Amino acid sequence: MSSVTEPAKGSEEARRIWKQWAVRNRLMDGDQNFRLTGITERRRVFRNGLNRKDGNLMTAIEQVLIKIVHFKNAVIERWPETIRVMLNDSSLNGRGSQPFESWVGPPGLEKRKQATRVWTDLIQFFVLEYHINNVTWLDNDTVSLGGEQGYLPRMGLSLSEGLCDDIMDIVSGDCYGVGFMQDCVHTFCLSIIMQKNATPYNNPLLFWVALLLQTEEFGDQPRLEFAGMKDELTMREKLEAIVHYARVFILDLAYMSWLKTDSVPEAWRTSLEGALNGGDWDWSDDGDPRPVEQEGDPANFTEPYWQAFKSHFDSQFLKKIKKLNSFSVD
Repeated sequence: MSSVTEPAKGSEEARRIWKQWAVRNRLMDGDQNFRLTGITERRRVFRNGLNRKDGNLMTAIEQVLIKIVHFKNAVIERWPETIRVMLNDSSLNGRGSQPFESWVGPPGLEKRKQATRVWTDLIQFFVLEYHINNVTWLDNDTVSLGGEQGYLPRMGLSLSEGLCDDIMDIVSGDCYGVGFMQDCVHTFCLSIIMQKNATPYNNPLLFWVALLLQTEEFGDQPRLEFAGMKDELTMREKLEAIVHYARVFILDLAYMSWLKTDSVPEAWRTSLEGALNGGDWDWSDDGDPRPVEQEGDPANFTEPYWQAFKSHFDSQFLKKIKKLNSFSVD
């Protein structure tokens, strides 16, 4: 059996919707030709010929991302249904008032692995193209750079100074231990999710969707193996993976930013932390059914700390969540 599989092309209706997304974001012209250039070739070669040091860096990125998303994803189950419905923003994607599903426990292991793989692939691509594949060592032990941002401008992407710094922090983080790199990877994820005025030409997350569309869905790019696993995800499944963990990161950011807000009384912080961390959560980690006492909304939303958090979440983060629905192909 071949080590790569041909990309799943999706249904005719799904491809029509994806093309509409590409045209709306000015990635395709009227003849449905991609405006971004040079992507296919770079996508094909971006992991080729890595030396041991760079290969170890790619492995470290994968490992710390798994640590990040496994924990933050599991914590989602601790939030009451009202918050998980807000996180899912179900009213806009046609699914009714459905709470966010965290894929937690053994039953969700395969989905978590596949989704993490998509995000790892994304981060590795930008580390490689901005740094590793942009450096050529000359005979006299000097470095020649392919350009300020490597091949990325040739592919239509221009990164802000802040995003460039985030990428280089990940590279440097390999020298300072797992904890430091974990913070750097987390920061990069938050930066690309929360970036204001994001377009496929300045935002790595939107650019990544365009890259997948061009090379895997509308092109003939063979699927790459990832950490010894064959990539057999459809475009729909990759979009689901991107959106799933984006929502996880957003709720986590909302919670942490609320805790650090000066106007939040200490008693409110303590009460909300107690509501999320108190009690027995072994059922969640074991993948068992939700206990009866945890079904629905066990939280008392008349409490001022719940009201304050809901207001904070609604006012500062729900607009970003609504934008994630533009990735939906339902």
